[in-house]
Amino acid sequence: MEEFLKKLGIYKSGEFTDDGNYVIELQDDDEYAKIYSLLDKNNNLTENEDASQLTQDNASIQYFNDDYTLTLLSDYESEQYALIVREN
Repeated sequence: MEEFLKKLGIYKSGEFTDDGNYVIELQDDDEYAKIYSLLDKNNNLTENEDASQLTQDNASIQYFNDDYTLTLLSDYESEQYALIVREN
C-alpha cells in the first residue's frame, strides 16, 4: 500500500486500524489541499461521486481504482483532516 501511495506522490506514513484501513492524519488544510490535488489530477483514479459529499462544515471525497479505495476527509470546524486507504 505504501508503494501505491508513493506512486501517487504521497510520502506521508500512517497507521493501520483494526478493520484494515490505512489512516494518514493530515496536519492542516494546506496538506489536505495538496493531497486533494494529487488525487484529483491522477489519471489512474476515479472519483466516486455517489460516495463523495461536500458541505460547508466537512468533506468526504472518495477515489478508487481496481485495487484501492481512498477517502479524503475534512472537518473544517474542528480542523481535522485525514486520508483513509483500503484495499478492495
